[in-house]
Amino acid sequence: MGRGFQGAILRGLGARDHVATVVGTAPIAPNCVRITMSAPTLFEDLLHTPAEWLRFWFPDPDGGTSEHQRAYTIVATDEDAGEFSIDVVIHEPAGPPASGRWPHDRE
Repeated sequence: MGRGFQGAILRGLGARDHVATVVGTAPIAPNCVRITMSAPTLFEDLLHTPAEWLRFWFPDPDGGTSEHQRAYTIVATDEDAGEFSIDVVIHEPAGPPASGRWPHDRE
């Protein structure tokens, strides 16, 4: 899948991919959900500090070869468990990542 110029720059800077699996969701407001994910290798590269953020790449919901990037601030971490949480605002119209299956759809 293609990440374009941003992906090439990040790869050149030594950034590596981490797989994050949704392990839980919790509504925190009418249009906001907290998503907890497990990514055991993430904390090998990340020293969590206030306002730390992650760049997520989502596949094209139409099945194309490009990927769509979104950045989210980490709101909670459990380094021993290899887990972190982000807050996501649910809005309309949905952007490209939310047009397909999205983590907050998980129960």
